[in-house]
Amino acid sequence: MRKKWFVGTALFFLLFATACSSNTGGNDANSPSNAPANTGNAVSEGEGAAPAAGEAADPYGPEKELVTLNIAQVLPPGDAGLPAGQTVDNNVLTKFYEDTLNMKIHREWSAVDGDPYDQKVMLAIASREIPDAMQVNEEQLRMMVKAGLLEDLTNVFDQYASPKVKELQVDLAKGQALESATFDGKLYAIPSIQIKGDAYTVLWVRKDWLDKLKLPEPKTIADIEATAKAFVDNKMGGDKTVGLTGPNKSELSSDKGNRAHGFDAIFSSFHSFPRNWIKDKDGNVTYGSITPETKEALGQLRDWYAKGLIDKEFFLRENPNELFLSGQNGLFFGPWWMGWGDLTQSFEKNPDAQWKAYAAPTDKDGKLLTHLQPVSLDYLVVRKGYEHPELVMKGVNMRIGMNRQAADVPKDLFDRWTKEVATTEISDTLDVFRVNADDIGAVSNRRHAILDAVDGKIDPSTLEPEVKDAYELAKKYMDDPTVVKNYPQAVKDGLTLTQTGSFQAYVVGGAPLDSDYEEVSSLLYSPTETMKTRWANLTKLEDETFLKIIIGGAPLDSFDTFVKQWKSQGGDKIIKEVEEAIKE
Repeated sequence: MRKKWFVGTALFFLLFATACSSNTGGNDANSPSNAPANTGNAVSEGEGAAPAAGEAADPYGPEKELVTLNIAQVLPPGDAGLPAGQTVDNNVLTKFYEDTLNMKIHREWSAVDGDPYDQKVMLAIASREIPDAMQVNEEQLRMMVKAGLLEDLTNVFDQYASPKVKELQVDLAKGQALESATFDGKLYAIPSIQIKGDAYTVLWVRKDWLDKLKLPEPKTIADIEATAKAFVDNKMGGDKTVGLTGPNKSELSSDKGNRAHGFDAIFSSFHSFPRNWIKDKDGNVTYGSITPETKEALGQLRDWYAKGLIDKEFFLRENPNELFLSGQNGLFFGPWWMGWGDLTQSFEKNPDAQWKAYAAPTDKDGKLLTHLQPVSLDYLVVRKGYEHPELVMKGVNMRIGMNRQAADVPKDLFDRWTKEVATTEISDTLDVFRVNADDIGAVSNRRHAILDAVDGKIDPSTLEPEVKDAYELAKKYMDDPTVVKNYPQAVKDGLTLTQTGSFQAYVVGGAPLDSDYEEVSSLLYSPTETMKTRWANLTKLEDETFLKIIIGGAPLDSFDTFVKQWKSQGGDKIIKEVEEAIKE
């Protein structure tokens, strides 16, 4: 049985009162009348719409009669991504699903993606008037389960999920994402799957600078310091050489995914996990930003900043990438996928540059650590009592099958998708079935597949579409599978630098992910009740204190004062709420 999650009951009733007094119910004026969520010709809980006796469920088959699916429509900001002449109610996506699955998608209400949409979702939950299907986050999922608003999709998934969806959710993700949507043994949503490797931080280094200075490849904190110092002292990027870049956002480390130029790996090497809920050495729940290990990591960053080894203007810089693009910097932290985008463009000004990604730094005992991210960030839910929950599952099958070019998708459907949808500039945001589901171990799995294809161990035709460019590049131009170089001959042969990005990201950037990391997951990723009112002030206190410590605006011991303030201003209460939330 999965953990029973805490839900903010008080907030729920507050929202309920707000919704009732507004007389809007969170719906558009043209919405159909809303019946209570638990009325109508409901399918028995957990049964779904089972196929007839002796009839196999078809994961891509149309309904026997036209079925209406009322949805909450997420809109892209600024009406972007909607082809001329098409509307959110009538476009290539809605037509494709209507023609192939025999469903009529009706927009019950809509809101722009982000806060506007989340606010409407909360109002819909409070009023208990939700559409047949909608996208929600983890907090909203838990509230809806607690309120009894959702259909049990356990049997629907078992019977109707396509082979590709089951491969991603069950075989590759080992059910981790499904577990996040399972309460008391029942599946209440179709979860997204995030690539685990996106949470890792690797150290990107100019390998050609290392070789020129005859420096060892960095592994430890001391190695990184020596490398940064050597780059600065020898003016490898000119008179204004920068050692290590830093984040241009207030948070120095993250609990959700990874970003370029963050200090996550530095903190992790000290067994510090800011922004994460962890257990201390005594097994007690604590906040990763208030631990002694975090103070130690801040002391290290403070020392490097004072020595001129960290970009003096990192917290003011609009785009830290400009430093390596100009050739001024040769050392920064970031995700594996930096092989795409700006890192690739750096070769235009520095054609002799060579970038290599490292699993660094280790802790004092030579061990690598990393925080993880939530395995799922969003969910597709179905209203309790909706007569055709299998239709939502089929829509997810279709979307994932097309995006992943799954072998089990009928050819006529794939051909139609390719011709009518894939060639149209329409925003993914407008697709109610957009549940991001990738191979959770995609980075390492695809990296090894590329190299195995080059070595003749597997048939290149079996490679996934997104790595075929990487294979084509590697088999012709690769002389070192660990280093990103400029490929002048590849460019002469007609390949763009962007086309080389897949190789540079998966093969080079993904190499450190094969290392033996100790992975740390946050105990909780969604807010507790007190966090909803106190978190903004607490994070502001944290961000300002940490930055002042690093740049010398406050003594290191001000960390102790910060901890006391954090705890007294709601932190202690939040810790107790987290403890309650993670109980079995």
